[in-house]
Amino acid sequence: MALYSPLYKIHNKCLKHAIDIVISLLVIIFILPFFYLFIFIYNIIFDRGPVIYKQLRYGYKRIPFYIYKFRTMKYPPKEYDINGKLIQTDNSDERLTALGRFLRNRFLDELPQFVNVLKGEMSIVGPRPHEINHDNEYSGSIENYRLRYTALPGITGLAQVNGLHGAVKGHGKMAERLELDLYYIENWSLHLDIKIMIKTGRMMMGVRG
Repeated sequence: MALYSPLYKIHNKCLKHAIDIVISLLVIIFILPFFYLFIFIYNIIFDRGPVIYKQLRYGYKRIPFYIYKFRTMKYPPKEYDINGKLIQTDNSDERLTALGRFLRNRFLDELPQFVNVLKGEMSIVGPRPHEINHDNEYSGSIENYRLRYTALPGITGLAQVNGLHGAVKGHGKMAERLELDLYYIENWSLHLDIKIMIKTGRMMMGVRG
């Protein structure tokens, strides 16, 4: 399948990158320090361990990078079962801290990824990067899966604001995510990015619908 995107045009790519940089700087300067300090103090009192959690993901052109998140699981986190299979996390997971469950419910654990955006590894809006185990599994079983790597991965995306976020629940749900990811890449516009960012902001504030 040949994929065309408006983002292949240099002026669109530069516009999107400029918006990413401006918004990321504002978040990193005015919002991220407050959350970092609050979580740091919480961890000192209730849950000793690092504030930031990082995990290897595939990015643009399938180049690996470390994605940053606020740690939401008890330390040290148990990520894999005895067979080496990734244990997915949902909001009822006993590994989550009380604060971590709140952060995940409001998608606030993703805030450190604005640093990834500033580093050029991610965009604010784009196909959400999945765990590498999932990438390796589905890239061989879902047609055109690797086309996701033709755009920078995003903190949020079209799939996420349409309810396809969190744990991956099977081949069918991943195929639905891919369909929306490829639609986004092929139909990118500044208006679409703004619409997704506004809807994400509403989700972070707990506003549904």
